[in-house]
Amino acid sequence: MQFSSLSFLNLNDEKLYIYKIWNRSNYLIHNIISVKLIYMKSFIQDIYRRIRYYDSTPFNIKHNDIYLVEYPKSGVTWLSFILANILQKKTNDNFNINFFNFTQFIADINYSKHISSQEKYLPFRIIKSHSGYNPFYNHIVFIIRNPFNVMMSYYAFLSSLKIIDISFNEFIKHKKYGVSSWVAHTESWLKKNEGGHRLCLIKYEDLLNDTNSAVTKLIEMLGWRIETGIIEKAVELSSFSEMKKLEQRYAKNNPKYNLNFVRKGKLGTKSMESESYNYIFKKCENIINEFWSDIDFKEFISIK
Repeated sequence: MQFSSLSFLNLNDEKLYIYKIWNRSNYLIHNIISVKLIYMKSFIQDIYRRIRYYDSTPFNIKHNDIYLVEYPKSGVTWLSFILANILQKKTNDNFNINFFNFTQFIADINYSKHISSQEKYLPFRIIKSHSGYNPFYNHIVFIIRNPFNVMMSYYAFLSSLKIIDISFNEFIKHKKYGVSSWVAHTESWLKKNEGGHRLCLIKYEDLLNDTNSAVTKLIEMLGWRIETGIIEKAVELSSFSEMKKLEQRYAKNNPKYNLNFVRKGKLGTKSMESESYNYIFKKCENIINEFWSDIDFKEFISIK
C-alpha cells in the first residue's frame, strides 16, 4: 500500500499544512517580485538621470571631481584662469597660461565630455560647468553673481554673437535666458542636497572686492597647500587687463573666435530702465536679500 506524504495528518491538518505552505510561497514570491521591482525602479531612475544630465556629465565620472559651477557670466572663466595660473606656478614655471591652453588645466564640460586625469597637477580633476543641479556632482564650487550684472553681461554677450536680437527689457523676460532662468539655476543648487553634496559658495562680488582673500579661502577649502606668493602672482596674471590682452591675442590667431568673455569686471552696470530694474528685483528679491542685503544696487546702477 502506498501512503501520501501527508497520510499521517487528518484532512483538516492536511488542509492547514497546505494553506501554510501556500502562504509562505506567496510571501516569498511577493518579496522576490518586490525586490525586483525596487531594483527595476532604481535602474530606470538611474537611466533617466543619466539621460537627463548627459550633456553636463563626463563620460568617466569620478567621485572626487570638483566642479566650478556658475550661471553664465558669473565669473567662472576668471576663476578658472586664477586656478590654472596657481597650478602652473606650482608645477611648471616655464609654462604660461593663456586663452589657448587654460582648459588643459581646468577642463570645460561644455566643450568635451572626455576629460583626462589631471594627476600631474592634482589628485582630482577641476571641471568648469554651467549646469543646474546635477546629482552626479559630488564636490561643487558654486559661483554666484548678482542678477543685475549677470543679466546685463549675458545680454551683451548673446547680442554680440547674434543669438538674440531683442531689447534688454524683453531679454530679462526670456524663458531660456532671462532672469527666471537665473533664479531656477541658482535655487537648484541652493535648495537641493539629495546626495549630501559638498558645496562651497563664492560670491563674485567678494572675488572682486578682495581677490587674494577670496581665492585663499577657496584654496584652503580645497585642501591645497599653496604659498601666499603663488596666489598673489596667479591673481596678478589673471587680472582683467591681462586676460583681455590674452583674449585679444588669441582672437588674432583664431579667425573663428568671435567671443568676448572678458568685459569690465565691475560691480554695477550701464543705465537700466526702472521697469527692468524693478522686474529683476521682484523676481530675485529673496536671493538678493539673502546674499546682497549689504549692497544698495541703485548706487551702482543708473536708473532711467
